[in-house]
Amino acid sequence: YTADQARYALAANAPETADSEFSWKDFQSRCNAELLGKFGNFIHRVLVFARQHCRSLIPPMGDLHEADKRFLAQIEHLMEMIASSFRAFQLRKASQHLMELAQAGNVYFDMKKPWMMAKDPEKKFLLETTIACSLLCIKNLSLAASPLMPETAQKIWEMLGFTTTLAQGNWAEIAADSLPAGRALSEPVVLFKKIEDSEVEEQIAKLGKPIEQAPKALLSAAALP
Repeated sequence: YTADQARYALAANAPETADSEFSWKDFQSRCNAELLGKFGNFIHRVLVFARQHCRSLIPPMGDLHEADKRFLAQIEHLMEMIASSFRAFQLRKASQHLMELAQAGNVYFDMKKPWMMAKDPEKKFLLETTIACSLLCIKNLSLAASPLMPETAQKIWEMLGFTTTLAQGNWAEIAADSLPAGRALSEPVVLFKKIEDSEVEEQIAKLGKPIEQAPKALLSAAALP
C-alpha cells in the first residue's frame, strides 16, 4: 500500500489528545469508502468527463446559477476550515473536512447531471460551467490533501496541467487562484485501488506471528550512522 494511504488512515484515526489504535479493517474501510469512493471517484469522473466533452481543456466558468454559487461558497468555507485545522495541528479534523469537500463535489456533480447536458448542444455553456466549478474543487482538493498525502496531491496537481511542485507553493495564493480557461488537462490516472477482503484477511493472519530476524550483516549496517 502507498505511504499516502497509510498517512491518511493514521491522520483520520488520530485523536489529538490520546493514543490511537490501528486496525486493518479500519484501514480498508477508509481507503475504500473515503479515498477511493469519495475522493478518488470524484476527481476521476470529472477529469474523464472533461476529457470526453471539453476536449481535455479547462472550460470557461461562464454565468453562475444559484447552485454554482452555493457550491463555490461551500468550497471556500471548507478550505478555511481545513486551513484552520492544519494551523492547530488537528489532522483528524483536517482529514474530515477534506472528505466533506470531496463529498460536496460528488453531490454537486450528481445534482447538475452534466451527462444530460451533453445531449443538448444548446446547454454546452451550462456543461462547461459545471465542469469548471468541479475542476476548481479538484484544485482545492489537491491543495488540502498535500500535507496529508503529498504524492497523491502532486499527481492531481499535474493532471490539472500544473508543472510546478505543489508542496513548495503558497497556500493562500493557491487557494485564491482560479484555473485558466483553455489550459490542457493531463490524462486522468486512477489514484487508489480497492483493497479486497482477502488482502485484509491475509494481513490480519500475520498479526502475532514472529518476524524473521534479519541477517547479522544487515543489522550491523543498520546501526551505522
